[in-house]
Amino acid sequence: MKRRQARAKLEAVRKIPKNRQKYLYKSRHKHAMNRIRGEGGRFHSGSLDRINMKTVEIEQNQQYPFICSTNSKGITHII
Repeated sequence: MKRRQARAKLEAVRKIPKNRQKYLYKSRHKHAMNRIRGEGGRFHSGSLDRINMKTVEIEQNQQYPFICSTNSKGITHII
């Protein structure tokens, strides 16, 4: 409560602006805007290639009811 009152007092005297900035550091904001996001806006960890592979596998699994597995060389086997 004391902080709110002190802030309101400083805003009334115009020592601090009423509106706050959206972000503090432009470089951090720029980096965050370039990062890959998933569902709900959460950041993905990992490379774009791995994420694309996962989405392709999910789409394949939804199209076909049987199980597919991919080995280290990228070859898909039907089980």
